[in-house]
Amino acid sequence: MSRGLEDGLDAVLSAPTDTVRGELDRVCRTSRPVTPWLRGLADRDTAVWQELEQSLRSAYTGLVGPSWSRIRSGFDAERAWRTRQLAEHGMRATLAGLIPGGRWHGTTLVLDCAKEAEVTLTGHGLVLLPSAVWDGPPLMAVHDDAPSVFIYPALTPLPLLGARDGEDHPLSALLGRTRAAALGLLTQQLTTTDIARELDISKSSASEHAKALRDARLIVTQREGKAVWHSCTPLGLDLLTGSA
Repeated sequence: MSRGLEDGLDAVLSAPTDTVRGELDRVCRTSRPVTPWLRGLADRDTAVWQELEQSLRSAYTGLVGPSWSRIRSGFDAERAWRTRQLAEHGMRATLAGLIPGGRWHGTTLVLDCAKEAEVTLTGHGLVLLPSAVWDGPPLMAVHDDAPSVFIYPALTPLPLLGARDGEDHPLSALLGRTRAAALGLLTQQLTTTDIARELDISKSSASEHAKALRDARLIVTQREGKAVWHSCTPLGLDLLTGSA
C-alpha cells in the first residue's frame, strides 16, 4: 500500500514491462485508442515515462496534495472500522456490507449495480480499496496472476473528513470544529505533539482536546516513555463513520 507520493510513484515507474503492456492492452481494448504516446509507454521510451512522472506529480500537487491528510484519515478510519466488523461479524457479513443492499446467494456475493456483470476471482486474493472521492457503483479489476482489486465508496467521503475554509466539520456542532478534526486524525495512533502539528494548535490545547475526547470515551490514551499516544475507540469510529 502506498503511503504517499514518492512510494506511489516508485511503484508505477518500477512496474515490470509485461505488467505495463498487459494493463495498457486491457485499457485500450475496452475504451482507449492506441496512440503514439501509449506505444511509448509500452516500449519504455524514456521521454514518455518522464512526461508521465511529471504529469503524476502535477496532478498530485493540484488535486490530491491539499487534501491528502484528510484522504489518509478517511482511509485509516475505514480500515479500522472494517477490521472491527470482520472480527465481530465475519467475512461474509463484512463483504456484503461494503455496498448498501449487498447480499449472498450461496457462494456468490450479489451487489446492486446499474449494469449486470458476473465476476469470477482467480484464487489470488482480493484487495478492498475504499475511495474517498468515488461515490458511484463499485469498480472491479480482476487479475489472472495477482490479487484482484475491489474499489468502493468509503463510509466517510472526502467532504466529511475535515473543515475546508469557510466550512464546518459535520461533527462540529457536537464536538466543536477543532475537536472534531482531532477525532478524525485519531483513526491512526498519534501523539499529542502530532495532533498539535496537524491542527496547527499549541501542544497544551491539543492535550485539552484529547482529554475531552477521552472523557467522552471517544479515544483511548497510553503512555510510552515520554510520549503520550492517542487513538479512536470503537465508539469514536462509529461516530466518524456515521454508524453509531
